[in-house]
Amino acid sequence: MTDPHDQEIPGLRDWLDSVAEDLHLPSSVVVPGPLLDVARDVAHGILRPGAPTTTYLIGVAVGLQLAGEDWSGEDVAELVNRLSYRVQDLASDYEPAAAAANQPTANGA
Repeated sequence: MTDPHDQEIPGLRDWLDSVAEDLHLPSSVVVPGPLLDVARDVAHGILRPGAPTTTYLIGVAVGLQLAGEDWSGEDVAELVNRLSYRVQDLASDYEPAAAAANQPTANGA
């Protein structure tokens, strides 16, 4: 499966394929597009340091769901997409409790 980010970011696919190979992962798990989209949305909409750790949590969720199963590359990509979209939805609706508590009320207090 070709990812549109392969064309936008030269060298990305080569780097990720090298990392996957070194970590003894099949190349089918290299699905950068949805993870880059989540990282962008979290970095710009929530907070920058949350981007890498958010994508890490998606990776952990994918790994736990894949454990002991025989998934096709297409199924892995679909799982990454589905989880990424869920997190993007969460990010778009997220309102930090601390920020909400510090918002001025209608009477200025």
